[in-house]
Amino acid sequence: MAPTANPPVCRIADFGKFKYELTKKEKENKHSASKVKEIKFRVKIGAHDYETKLRHAEEFLEKGNKLKIVLQFRGRENAHKDLGMAMMEKIKKDLETMALVDMPPKLVGRAVGMTMSPLPAAKRKRKFAKIEEEYVEDEDDHDEEDGGGEAQEPVNAEETGHAPVDSPAATSSLQKRLYLFDIDGTLITSGGAGVTSFREAVKELCGNLAPLEGVNFAGNTDTGIAREVLLAAGLEPSRERIMALLDAYLENLAGSMHRHQGRLLPGIIPLLDRLQERPDCVLALLTGNLAAGAEVKLSHYGVWHYFGFGAYADDHHERNRLGPVAKSRALERYGEEFSPDRIYVIGDTPRDIECGKAFGAVTVAVSTGNYSRVELAAHHPDFLFDNLSDLDAVMTAIAPREGH
Repeated sequence: MAPTANPPVCRIADFGKFKYELTKKEKENKHSASKVKEIKFRVKIGAHDYETKLRHAEEFLEKGNKLKIVLQFRGRENAHKDLGMAMMEKIKKDLETMALVDMPPKLVGRAVGMTMSPLPAAKRKRKFAKIEEEYVEDEDDHDEEDGGGEAQEPVNAEETGHAPVDSPAATSSLQKRLYLFDIDGTLITSGGAGVTSFREAVKELCGNLAPLEGVNFAGNTDTGIAREVLLAAGLEPSRERIMALLDAYLENLAGSMHRHQGRLLPGIIPLLDRLQERPDCVLALLTGNLAAGAEVKLSHYGVWHYFGFGAYADDHHERNRLGPVAKSRALERYGEEFSPDRIYVIGDTPRDIECGKAFGAVTVAVSTGNYSRVELAAHHPDFLFDNLSDLDAVMTAIAPREGH
């Protein structure tokens, strides 16, 4: 007991009992240690997935666990790390009624990390509704003991008997509406970045810009433009040539976006936020852009994460063939057949209107692109707006509450 005393002092004890009490104390300390629950996000996470992860974050915090938020960058996302920091700020804001930030968002390599501790129980206030499903972890998610304990095994949906949160069985029976947004001239203007990138690609492949004369970009698809250019150059629009031209276009696009002064169009963020808040509203894309090009453009302006899926120029070079593709993907994702009267195609060109009519959807035209209100009205859309900034008017027209 006192080995340095003179003379030394010791105690005679039962060694077996001593070991038992020591082991018991270690177990009690381990049991009482708070856990650090880790949840990983992506820059392009869909609105539904984002909300589901925050619901589980609130569950963890409510049980007194600490929280580690990690946002990873992949591929081209590494060139837009400011978007990741913006998302971390949004996460911090959404959880401020449940937790305090221990370590603010910090960029390390290809990821941003942040740690949070739960507020005192009396001060916690959930922002998101409770859900009954067990947490189904991502392949990267795990938890660990605050004192260095071992990570737990991921919860498997088959073992728990619960459906994954994205499955039809876990979604509400509320009848949904599907909103299919065009990009250029509807959500954003790239300031000419897309056209410039195509011009550079055509010059690289054809040696001059003559094949672009007479090509109408508005409402066209990237694959359709590529076919027209090759035909105008006297070249067979083979798959190999089309892909070569589009690959060159995509290589130019990211840099071009930074050189051009584009912007989000009026009312877009408030509208997307309002629709995203509604459990009966599903956001997706129906665009003439390639999927990779759509991601570059919308990520640049911080709105890519609103859209969980879409139909793109990769799917077909004819725009009127894209509506059924989007409808089919919605069925696969939500297990629900969206009737044409509950599908809204939102765009800024006559081609958007005709695309919606081709599969019986409700057409919503907005004169924020190259066509005036008068020109769009001649194609008889179901709804026509100068822009989308009057949020109440737009929501009343295209997203009426059931029973109203």
